[in-house]
Parts: sequence; structure tokens; C-alpha cells
Amino acid sequence: MKKLVLAAAMGVILAPAAQAGPAIDLFDTDQAQLSDNTMGDGGVSSSVTTLGTDILGGERDLFVEKTGEFVGGVISNNPADNNLLHEATIGVAAGALGFSTSTLTAGTGVIQWDGADNSPVLNFGLGDVDLTDGGNYTAFVLNTLDADHDWEFTIGLYTSATQYSIVSLQAHEVDPVANPDGVKSTIPFLPFFIGEAICDADPNTVDCTYVGGGVDITKVNAIEVILNSGDPQALRLDLTLDSVQIPEPSTLAILSLGLLGLGGYARRKKAAS
Repeated sequence: MKKLVLAAAMGVILAPAAQAGPAIDLFDTDQAQLSDNTMGDGGVSSSVTTLGTDILGGERDLFVEKTGEFVGGVISNNPADNNLLHEATIGVAAGALGFSTSTLTAGTGVIQWDGADNSPVLNFGLGDVDLTDGGNYTAFVLNTLDADHDWEFTIGLYTSATQYSIVSLQAHEVDPVANPDGVKSTIPFLPFFIGEAICDADPNTVDCTYVGGGVDITKVNAIEVILNSGDPQALRLDLTLDSVQIPEPSTLAILSLGLLGLGGYARRKKAAS
């Protein structure tokens, strides 16, 4: 079985590194593993709440869907080709979020932080979170411990249902033997709010989609991460992510601006609504 793990603190830390500030998610609150072994069934979902401050908005929504089987040398999404022994799973345990698909099986996972709604339907209940913390921060930092090949994911930042930005990111292989502490790289905020012209000109951006002029990053009301989003038929995903956080500005100066350290964002078509 292939596995993707987002370990303790895909929490986007919203305070200087010297302080322990509020987080998007530290994955301290467990969430029972979800499993989908049937193509075309619409997937499965769950929600979990916390009494602490480890989950932004107090609730995390998870969704997973099996999207394909490798049959006869090709990937099929025909329910007639479904093998009930193959599955896609997602869950949180022991301080880590895990997403996996069985060998020769494709799937997509979704994580949402959108306030208390007990639903995978996108809500907008975070209360105008300022990801920049008053202009102090300009990027996420991602630490990848293991990735056996390229994969794609999207990050959606929403001010409302009519004002949001979605950026697709191409991630690259990371060898855990050569990089025992993982590979740290940055995901700048700029592609989410600076506009299509700059997004097109910046070689570090991919698939920028803007609605209603794009997100107001100082008033974020929902965050959604879609795992294995670019090619939901991709097989053999084996990936371990250690953290995503917002560093102090001085840290950014010494980090690569390429995504996942090995090639940056892949150049892809950009679209604006």
C-alpha cells in the first residue's frame, strides 16, 4: 500500500518562530481512518472537532475517493472494473495525517478547515483569518521527508463563495536517504492574490485560478487542500510530508523558492474566472 503522510503541523503557524501561535492544524486531534474501495460511489467523509487550539476554526473535515483501477495496461474509472480489495484511505493518528492508495489504485483526498459545519461541503466560517499576521508573513514552508515520484495538489484559499483563489502545485521526488531531515521549500502567498498577469510571469506558479478578484489573504474564511489533484488517476503515490508552516521573514531569505526543492512549480496553464 502506498502512503502519504502530513505529520505534525501541516499547521500553518500564524506567529513568529519564537512564539507558539495559533495553527491551522497540528494533527493532535485523531480522526478515524476513512476508506473507499468502490469507484463511482461519491467517496466518504467525516468531521472532527477539538476543544483546544490545534485546529483552526475548531473542526477538520476529511474526504477520500477511489478514482481508478489499473486494468489491462490502462487506468480505468469504470465501476465494472472495480476491485473491492483495493482502496484509498485518509485519516489522522499519532500526530500525523495519512493518505494512501493500494498498489495499482488511484485516489484523491481532501482536507478542509472552514469552521464548524460537520460537512465536506465547503463552508466559510473561519472568521476573516489574516494569514499574513498583519503583514509579517509572505509564504508557507513545506518540509517533505519522502516522495517517490512527482505528484500534484491544490491549495484553495477562500474569502467567500464568490471570492477565492486556487493554486495547483507540482511536487517532486525527495530521497529520504539523501535527505534524512527532509527538504524544506517555500510556497509564496503571491500566486493566491497578486493576479493573473503576475502569476503568468512568475516561473514559480502553476494553475492559478481567481474568482471575484482572488482571495483577500487578510480575510480567509476557508482553506481546502486536495491531495493528488492534478492527476486523480496517478498510481504508486508514496509520500511523507513533515510540516507546512509560516516562517519568520529572515528564514525565507535562506530557503529555496522552488516547491519541494526539486524543480519548483511546474509551468502549467493558468486560468482566471
